Amino acid sequence: MAELWLALHREHLRGPSRQVRATRRNRELAQSHLRQLATLKQVWVLASRADVLGYAAAVPNLSPVEMCFSSAAVTDLYLRPEWRGKGWGRRLLRRALADIRRRGLDAVTISVAHDSPARNLYTAEGFTPWMETLLQRFDGPVPSRLVAPEAP
Repeated sequence: MAELWLALHREHLRGPSRQVRATRRNRELAQSHLRQLATLKQVWVLASRADVLGYAAAVPNLSPVEMCFSSAAVTDLYLRPEWRGKGWGRRLLRRALADIRRRGLDAVTISVAHDSPARNLYTAEGFTPWMETLLQRFDGPVPSRLVAPEAP
């Protein structure tokens, strides 16, 4: 699943693969993060007998804006490209939302790029614009320390 996590972030950045480095350390961090989410039952996996085809992950919202109500954020929803457009993403999202709803939360948030094809899925499933995230990119690739903070 760490490879899917890296693929998701490469697509998200819409840049050359060097922008998210597939270092051993980043793979270990992704695996550790996903294991932690699995322990908390906050990761959903779509798999065939032979391979992981996609996954979704969610975490509690902890920013001051969202703390006024009980909510979670779907942080990842990723399907291998050959499995897209066949309803599997919708099924995966619905399963994650149903499990989150059963936990008694008030809302779920999800971030999506304004030009992402996934936006159509999210709006069809009832997500509506709420806040806007603005991004300023600096020149060059996204440094690994954004994925794995380095000690000062």
